[in-house]
Amino acid sequence: MSVEVSDKTTLLAAGEWARARGVRTVLFSHERLDRWIEARVPRLWRSGAAVFAPAVRSWNRGLATKFDTVVVTSGYAEREFAGLAVALRRVPLGVDLATFRPSAARRPPGPARLVYAGRLSPEKNPAAVIGAVRLLAGPPVRLDIYGDGPAMASLRRAARDLPVTFHGHVSDRRTLASALSRADVAFAPSVAETFGLSILEAMACGTPVVTSTTGGAPELLAPGAGVATPATPEGLAAGVREVLSWPPEVRRAAARHRAEQFPWSATIATMLDLHATLPHRQAPVG
Repeated sequence: MSVEVSDKTTLLAAGEWARARGVRTVLFSHERLDRWIEARVPRLWRSGAAVFAPAVRSWNRGLATKFDTVVVTSGYAEREFAGLAVALRRVPLGVDLATFRPSAARRPPGPARLVYAGRLSPEKNPAAVIGAVRLLAGPPVRLDIYGDGPAMASLRRAARDLPVTFHGHVSDRRTLASALSRADVAFAPSVAETFGLSILEAMACGTPVVTSTTGGAPELLAPGAGVATPATPEGLAAGVREVLSWPPEVRRAAARHRAEQFPWSATIATMLDLHATLPHRQAPVG
């Protein structure tokens, strides 16, 4: 038997509980604590980086005493643990290629269709997307935003005179996949994502992605499937112009082909094998 934990802050006690009973443990590290703190409280991080950075490193070092293996999803995520005595396995996430797939319907003429799908919160950087739309006077574009979050009100104010439609949270995955497949370009502007599942979902729908040069997102791209740019309004706007300059059939095929390299079946098989091959533990005596 083994236990898998996916929160390296509030659920650390689960690792200690399992170890005390001889149960094997895996921690799935979905985020980098240093970049998460920096994205959520940038001013505080800048003023206190000399204190926060060593504290985060000490926290990560302590994970080695609580879990047998730490799973990361990208090279970017793995670098958080560089130099630490932690057993690491890199296991990329996957995408549902049957649900997220290109649409057979022809695109209607008109402005280029852009899409953002994700949480509307500062660490996801959706404000830069609104700024990019403001800069994209040519070619003409329209933006559809799918998601909700604490930044919704401020984003609506920033976009009130722009061709932007807020659709709110979409719980049905097929509806979201249909929306992604109708777009010409998808945004993934977060500067701190360790992977970027939304990138895979867009590419699986045949929609190339403009993402940040930082984080794990660039590792997901391939020639023709999108570009990584500075996650500023200027950088994202330049990325959209570049992607739209590519032949539509070429960029859509490249995006789908790249996504097909990340099926969920591969992720599941790797994780099952990892759990099956964890070293056996004996419960402490006494």
